[in-house]
Amino acid sequence: NLVFDNVKVSDRTDGRPMAMVLDQVNNLSVLNSSFIVKRSNYNDAFKIGNLSDYGIKGEVEIVGCHFENFAQYVIWFVKYQEGNYVIENNTFLNCGQTSSSHCAVRFAAYSGAADGVSSIKFNYNTVDNSYMLVRIDAVANRTADTQPVVVNYNKLLNCGATYYVKNSNAYNIDATNNYYDEAPTAS
Repeated sequence: NLVFDNVKVSDRTDGRPMAMVLDQVNNLSVLNSSFIVKRSNYNDAFKIGNLSDYGIKGEVEIVGCHFENFAQYVIWFVKYQEGNYVIENNTFLNCGQTSSSHCAVRFAAYSGAADGVSSIKFNYNTVDNSYMLVRIDAVANRTADTQPVVVNYNKLLNCGATYYVKNSNAYNIDATNNYYDEAPTAS
């Protein structure tokens, strides 16, 4: 169980400045924190689950944080499992690049039980000068029941995509009630 509350990471200028690289995490809270780095190619703020059987599971909340100058996936869940993922009331400023994959949050390879539930909520965030809000990669055996996704009440400004939520699965997600400065196309 990891809790980071009122953390400040700033002025990182090394080659690929990142705030966290984690594996095998059971429950994570990142609250009221600020992560600001020198802009660099392909740096993620959080890369969770790259070198192990699983990256993260359980209760995950990233709430009230400020992310600035991260140029790829700001929060990248590489091998996530069953749990409740809540990403709310955050600011993502000058993050991402003009690439078809970069976003504020990416859910990549689900590695949990086929019938395990991974609930995803991405609400009340501001994403300014990124590419898109959320990317959810295709995973076998995921359905609207085993992976309910809600992406609501977010503000997306100055972004490069023609679509803002990329869901590569066969089920629909709830991505309504968002504010866009340019109207998105369906995805």
